[in-house]
Parts: sequence; structure tokens; C-alpha cells
Amino acid sequence: MSMGNTKYNVVVAKLNVYNMSMRDSYKDLEVLKTVLKEVYVFEYNQVISDIKIQLGDLVEEKDIAEFFKVMEN
Repeated sequence: MSMGNTKYNVVVAKLNVYNMSMRDSYKDLEVLKTVLKEVYVFEYNQVISDIKIQLGDLVEEKDIAEFFKVMEN
């Protein structure tokens, strides 16, 4: 999910409907999860997996682990 990606722009637009930006989407992870699932549909799990790969060992940090707990349920 990169900033130049068309789907990324759709995510940003859908978050705007909730008066949220990508930057503050961590405040309501359920909204972010809903939007990501709407936009990425069948690719959702791969997007989450790609994020985990990019973060590497940071995935084990408490706050980040909580993020993935919400995203993967």
C-alpha cells in the first residue's frame, strides 16, 4: 500500500468520510480495518502481511502487536 497507489488514494478518501486522515486512523482501528477491507477486498490479508514484513521486528512491539491483533481478527 503505497502513496502512489490508486487504492491508497481511495483509502484516504474513505477515511475522510469518517473525518479521519491516514495519520490519525490509529485512533479507531475498526474504521481503518473496515475501510481497508472495502478497498482491498480479496487483497486485504496480503496487505496486512506486507505491512508486517515491512515492519520486521517492530511487529513485536506492544502497540504494533495490538494493531495487528485488531487487523487480523
